Amino acid sequence: PEIRTDALVYQLAVPQAYVDHHGLVNLPGNFRSYWVGLANMSSTLGLLLTGQPLPQLFVLFQGLLLVWQGLVLFARLGGAAAGLVAAAFIATTPYLLRLVSTGMTDVPAAVLAFGAVSAATRWWSDRRLGWLTIFGVLAGSAISTRVNTALVILPALVAVGWGLFRWERNQARAAALARTRQRRHLRPCIRRRVVPIRATRLAAGESARREQR
Repeated sequence: PEIRTDALVYQLAVPQAYVDHHGLVNLPGNFRSYWVGLANMSSTLGLLLTGQPLPQLFVLFQGLLLVWQGLVLFARLGGAAAGLVAAAFIATTPYLLRLVSTGMTDVPAAVLAFGAVSAATRWWSDRRLGWLTIFGVLAGSAISTRVNTALVILPALVAVGWGLFRWERNQARAAALARTRQRRHLRPCIRRRVVPIRATRLAAGESARREQR
């Protein structure tokens, strides 16, 4: 069972109150209940199904997911060796090892923020709308879990905005270049068509003048 203060005061106490009252209730006597975020709803589900320690197992699974995220992201950016080093560094972080056995929301918030940044980097390289959509969903979920994840999300959001600006500008330049090439291609064709027409008209005029003479 959980023994840490934050979890006992609101991280698991508030979800337990939701389970006891069979729904969301206002707890004015506990001001920390207003700090409950999105990830606490998974704790509510765990408490509703079996009680403790299922919420802690959810956090443990998300800790493993965080290690996997580090492996995939850094392996894609710097190769397999970089991915393994990043995964080992994340897995052996003392703070993470302490949190994965609790009902705290730090690990779920880190997973969502890390996923948002990973989706932003994939969109930056692929320019696929699906990755941008995933970034938006994960970024919103991370901030709704813990507001301080905005310190990670906002730089990624600025990078995405700058990427959108550059992408639009490059698209406009490519369209303008295509139109210029098309015009250059059409000019010789028009000249080849106009010159024979002029020559035919001149020949016809010369023949008419000869007949008149």
